[in-house]
Amino acid sequence: GLMNQVGQRVQQEVAEQFHSMENSHNIDWFVALNTSIYELDHPDFPERLERTFSSKEILPKQVVLEITERSPLIPRSQATRNLYL
Repeated sequence: GLMNQVGQRVQQEVAEQFHSMENSHNIDWFVALNTSIYELDHPDFPERLERTFSSKEILPKQVVLEITERSPLIPRSQATRNLYL
């Protein structure tokens, strides 16, 4: 839904900004990205995240996901599986 579209746009903007900052300052940065349970529960979340950040040469170790909700993850949910990919 709308949350996934907004989240994807935020990811793209963060990747752009991060890329330009890292290139201009020549420092190893990391980015903390607020992510909702609803985004994390989407089946293509890991691939979309990897595609967005790798296109800007941002390594997985430079991205920290912060889950915004206080809702517990259900052990067998798609969101839980996506965390381990």
